[in-house]
Amino acid sequence: MNIAGLLDLLRQVEGYADLVTALRDGERPGRSLGLPRYARPAVVAALHADLGWPVVVLVPRVDQAIQLSEDLQAWSPQPDVVERFRDPTPSPYDRAPWGEGARNNRLALLAWWQAMDSPLGADGGRPGAPLVVVSARALMQKTLPRREFLSHTRSLRVGQMVRLDKLLGAWLQAGYRPATVVEEPGTFSRRGGIFDICPPGATAGVRAELFGDEIESLRSFDLATQRTLGTLETVLIPPASEALPKHGPRVANALTSRSDHDGAEWLADLPQLEQGVPFPAIEFYLPYFYEQPATALDHLPGSALVLVEDWAGLQAEMEEIGRRAERMRAERESGDPLMGLPPDYPAPIVEPASILS
Repeated sequence: MNIAGLLDLLRQVEGYADLVTALRDGERPGRSLGLPRYARPAVVAALHADLGWPVVVLVPRVDQAIQLSEDLQAWSPQPDVVERFRDPTPSPYDRAPWGEGARNNRLALLAWWQAMDSPLGADGGRPGAPLVVVSARALMQKTLPRREFLSHTRSLRVGQMVRLDKLLGAWLQAGYRPATVVEEPGTFSRRGGIFDICPPGATAGVRAELFGDEIESLRSFDLATQRTLGTLETVLIPPASEALPKHGPRVANALTSRSDHDGAEWLADLPQLEQGVPFPAIEFYLPYFYEQPATALDHLPGSALVLVEDWAGLQAEMEEIGRRAERMRAERESGDPLMGLPPDYPAPIVEPASILS
């Protein structure tokens, strides 16, 4: 049940209007607002609705992120813009694929934040700005830098001239997987002068029909039935992986030159890294891919408002995640060499101090 209508009562509470005005004037509270826990979802939903800005709420644990996102959906006048930035499925140092749901969710939200850098509306806000809840684990995960995300985002429009082979190659390097039929996000296909692609998190695919090298039409289509849903004039196609396969050959070369563990489990991934193509466990190698990896906060637009639900709890949880990760690393390094880490494996999560400072 949605109870957003009750927010009008909150707006009459003394001090709320002053808080909204101060935020619009560029002031940021430097201390706790002192809100009781039960009132926080309502206040956050009201601020998001009244400011029209992207809002991010940081919480310590995953279960808290799930609960708060559900509470915000109940309070928000736009429940469809409330999301949770998902944690990677494996634990740090596990060589295992990320779940498709987590991968698509994270990339879709990164793309949504980039879209928020478009010009402001007359009231200083943007319709449909996301309200996102992020747990400590999701926040600490290293990801691709914002400049890499933007440089591998492709814009398609009707009338555009494209070199199809080059475009499809670029999508491979950006993490898209070739398929006979596009039925899920992160895949693309080609049939003569027609190509289909589905961005991460999308519920419909994009079909482009070429006349020579010109995009003659763009249409959205149902992934299950393949039927056209509508026409498009332009569309943005973001990367399909936080670990861009284009960096794979460089990483494979470095690992090959430093490896002294014949038969190690991770050596099975070298051929795919060398080819620069996506594969299920590619995110395991993400820490090697970027000299200066980012976190989710580095992708936020300048207008975003970041709120912390429990500062002490967030700090404690991040420190505990760091300790657990170090124990896991020590176990991998002291155990069976064939199940160990690749040479000089960088930490897959950031230090808490780099975020909390």
